[in-house]
Amino acid sequence: MQYLVVYFLISLLLSACGNHNAEVIVTKIETHDFLRDIPVYAEDSLVNIVVEIPAGCNQKWEVNKQTGFLEWERISDDSLRVVRYLPYPANYGMIPRTWLPEAEGGDNDPLDVFLLGERVERGSI
Repeated sequence: MQYLVVYFLISLLLSACGNHNAEVIVTKIETHDFLRDIPVYAEDSLVNIVVEIPAGCNQKWEVNKQTGFLEWERISDDSLRVVRYLPYPANYGMIPRTWLPEAEGGDNDPLDVFLLGERVERGSI
């Protein structure tokens, strides 16, 4: 009888460890080719930026250079990159069409930019 009680308690504890309310985690935004489809300049000579990381967020996202989609950066196949200290103090992103490969004298990344002000949603232009 004691074994039955122990078995029941262990089963109950293990079943409580499961994540029954798992959320769907979005790891990619495929609405645009953010690197190639968005012009550098907007109206009135303003520069377009693509917000990769909203202010107050610590998830490291960036535009994939092959697809142009906005993706949550992966450390490994099963691990997404999260900054383990303070979140970004301002909206962080890049200027479209400014990517230049190292072979052509660039640093293999588009120009980085901070957008000061209120939080702007990821993927906003």
